[in-house]
Amino acid sequence: MTPSEKVRVQECVQELSEILYRNTPLDKCQTLEDIEKSVREHLLESVGSKMAFFLSNKKLKQTLEKSE
Repeated sequence: MTPSEKVRVQECVQELSEILYRNTPLDKCQTLEDIEKSVREHLLESVGSKMAFFLSNKKLKQTLEKSE
């Protein structure tokens, strides 16, 4: 990852964190364990599946291009 890509990732992480925080009930942010569970839930529900879908499509496209 280039230095500029690392900076962009950090900017996106900050923005995503702010959005997820606004959408997390305060009672789910009381302890480190609560926070970890909330982050995991958000990742599984909102982020992870879309990232996995994007990456799998990229891989499929690369595979199809190689076979042509």
